[in-house]
Amino acid sequence: MAFQNQVYIEQGLGQPGTISRDNPVVKLPFLAEGTDVVAGGFAFAGTNAEAQVIGVDANATAVEGLVVMERYQAPLTGIGNNLKVNEGEEVAIVKRGYCYVVSTTASTKGQKVLVNPTSGVISTGANAGAGEIDTGWLVVTGGGANAVCEIACI
Repeated sequence: MAFQNQVYIEQGLGQPGTISRDNPVVKLPFLAEGTDVVAGGFAFAGTNAEAQVIGVDANATAVEGLVVMERYQAPLTGIGNNLKVNEGEEVAIVKRGYCYVVSTTASTKGQKVLVNPTSGVISTGANAGAGEIDTGWLVVTGGGANAVCEIACI
């Protein structure tokens, strides 16, 4: 039996729903409307487009930005460690900057970041497919399918 002789050889890239670099970031505060807002997911204009965001919108043609978690929120659902944002909580919507997300497809540097507005599912590719929106963000550091990748909108 061999003993472990190395640790942290390859650490995880980052935590989804967080800002990845200290480069200038443009972010605005919004309130989560409904139960579909998720840190690390894209947000769409809510009922009051100046103050609220929603996590899914079948009629959306553009995203407001990327939701990042900036402060503690009580786990109202009783389920620990999830990225869902409680309705009415304040979130930061990143318009420009570098962030971590999970893509359902393998991602490589330079690919477009796409989102399905009906489900909120994030993928990457050369062009938006049926039912997807080009978010205007690009992959900076790729990853495997269902793995964390770093994206940017600058």
